[in-house]
Order: sequence, then structure tokens, then C-alpha cells
Amino acid sequence: MADSPAVADHIPLLNRSLPPTPAPDASDATAYDSGDADGGRQRLLRSELDERAKDGDEEHALPPLPLLNGRKARRRLIGRIRIALILAVFLAVVGALVFLFLPALGALWSSLNPWASRPTKPEERFFDPPSRPLDPEKIWRQDAIDGDDYTVTAIVIHGLGDFGNGAPFVWDMPVQFPYVRWVAPTADQMNVTVNKNELGNAWFDMESFPDVYYHEDVEGYVHSQQQLNLLIDEERARMVELGKEPRIVVMGFSQGGVMSLLLSLTAPADRIEAAVVFSTYLPMMERASEWVGPDSRLTPILWMHGKDDIYLTEPNAELGVSKLLKPPINHSPLQYRTINNLGHTFTDDEVLEATDWLKQYVGRVKGTLDPIDTVGDRQPVEKEQPEGQEGDVAEAQGESADVAAEPETTP
Repeated sequence: MADSPAVADHIPLLNRSLPPTPAPDASDATAYDSGDADGGRQRLLRSELDERAKDGDEEHALPPLPLLNGRKARRRLIGRIRIALILAVFLAVVGALVFLFLPALGALWSSLNPWASRPTKPEERFFDPPSRPLDPEKIWRQDAIDGDDYTVTAIVIHGLGDFGNGAPFVWDMPVQFPYVRWVAPTADQMNVTVNKNELGNAWFDMESFPDVYYHEDVEGYVHSQQQLNLLIDEERARMVELGKEPRIVVMGFSQGGVMSLLLSLTAPADRIEAAVVFSTYLPMMERASEWVGPDSRLTPILWMHGKDDIYLTEPNAELGVSKLLKPPINHSPLQYRTINNLGHTFTDDEVLEATDWLKQYVGRVKGTLDPIDTVGDRQPVEKEQPEGQEGDVAEAQGESADVAAEPETTP
């Protein structure tokens, strides 16, 4: 070891910045002695640096990535593909079953959930129970002259702001129809927009005259139809209890005419025998072909209208009449009369003409006509068609003698 001092003098020059290191072992000394000094120095330096790196980064070192052999990786991939295929087949089967049984599921859901089966069209709710029935204390009833031997019930429906026993039918017609029982309900009170929101009896709200189709109160139609249909059901049940065939006639003025048209045009077969309307309009006219029922298109209807009506105008009435008479509705039993110099009101002659008409279509015995007797001293005048409307109504009525050429009445 005589050369050890020389080696020691040489090594500190390389490791001056490093902490003291243990003396090299015999193999290192041998390496230096054999001329491999550079290799020995590199091994010592690498060993020292590795120790420091291991001590400093041990806590932050990432775990080694797992190594999978090729067979395991393929098995895992095949397993995932199988799961995906099974899931796809399951979803396809479920979709096919839903498609096949969707109608049945929809019907079941509707039966279990009343909100799901709620009708969407207003006319589909006309026969539902009303949220509030008509006030029985405000329903005017007059028994037939024949008493319980009556064969027909007439439902008389008043106009805006009126009340049950205010219609002239009730006062002037019973003598002419001893076999008819008269029932005249009164509408609920509401604030009517066109009357400056004043409270009054009304079957529905109205926003403007003469544009009666501006913001129609469809929900008002529905509510009043439900009330009136319930009243009709009660009168029909009364006739059945007396051993009679139910026979119902509806008549109405203004708003009451609107209600009468809805009642007669949406009724099932044999529910309404005839209808008479005065100074009115056809509600929901744009959708009339949808809501006019096929069973009601043979119901006789008499529509009378004053030519000088500034509220429910005669041109609006003409539009409604044409809508009903022409395809696709083709309501052939509808008869339309216009009265000269008459505004939004009644006349005795109108009531008398309606009496004549009813005796032709609603006799004491169903299917038979009663003779037309004295109906007043009316003076017939030549019937005129309003300018610009002759074509629509005359063409739709087929220019029949009893409609287009029948004498007119004057107020």
C-alpha cells in the first residue's frame, strides 16, 4: 500500500464537492493499479448519484405499469366485445317489444292516468259533468197545457244579459203547443269584456262587436255546454220516467242561439229533434267541419236574422250558414231567413213564423205533422238576398223553393 498516498492525492480533486466517501476496497485499488482508474471513478460517482436519487425521489416515484402478456390482453378484449354485443341485442329486443305493444301500453296508461286521457278538443268535453251545474232556482219551468201528457220538451236559451223567463218564446208559444213543456235556464254571472267588464248573465265572454271571432271564449263554450247538456239529460230522464220517448227541441237568441247551434250540431242521433235560432253566429267557424257531428247533420234547424243587426251582423250569419250548407258538412235541413229593417232584437212575426216551422217539424206525435193554424196577420214581402252573398247561400241551399223563395216577414 506504498502507493496509497498518491492515489488519495489524486481522487479528492474529483470528489471535492461530495461528502467524504469510504476508502475504496481492494477491487477498486486493484482497478486503479491495473490502469482502469477512469472506470473506477465513474462507478463510484454513479453509485453515489444513484443513492442520492433514490433517497430524494422515493416518495414521488410512480408504480410500475402492469405488464400483460398477449393472451390475457386478447381475452380481456374479447370479453368486452361480448358484453357490447349482448347489450346491443338486449336493446334491440326491448325496442321491438315497445314498438309492437305501444298502442296497448298507451291505452293502459290512459286508463290508469285520467290526466293522460283528457280530451284535447273542446267539443270532446261538451258532455262531461260541469264543474258547477246551473242554479236550479234560476231555471224557469212551465208545464205543458196537456200536463204530464206532454210529448216534447223545449229548452229556451236567453241572450247576453237576459234571464231564463225573459225570452218571448216562453210567453207567446205555449198556447200554440199544448203538448210542449217549457224549460228556460239562466246563465251564470260573469264580467263580460264587451260590456266594459260589467257583471251580467252570460253563457260565455265576448271581446268585441261585430268581430265576434276575436278571441273566442272557447272554455266558456265548454262550461255552458256541459251545464246545458246536464239539463237536457235531466229532462230526458224525466220523460223516460213518465214512460215517454225523450224528445228535445232547443231554441235560442243571440248567445242562446250560439248555445243552441252547439247543442244541436254536436248531439248524437235522436238527442235533439229540432233547433230554432235568432240573431246569432256559428261559433268556432274555422273548425266547424271537425266539430259538427255526423249524426246531427239531419237535424232540422231554422235560423232567422235581422239584416240591420249591428252586433251579430248579417254578413257573419251568412258566412256561418254557407259553412254549414256547403261540403264537407252539407247540413241540408238548415233553413235560413233574413228580416228587413230588423236589428238585434225579436219581433212578433219572427216568433209566429218559428211557430209555423215548428209545427211542421215537431208534431205532437213524432214523425207526424200538426196542421198550421192561425199564426197572425203577417204581410208577406219579397225575399231579398244581401248584396255579395246571393251566390253563397242560394247555391248552398240549391235554390230550393221553400228556402230561397219563401215570403219574408217584416218587423
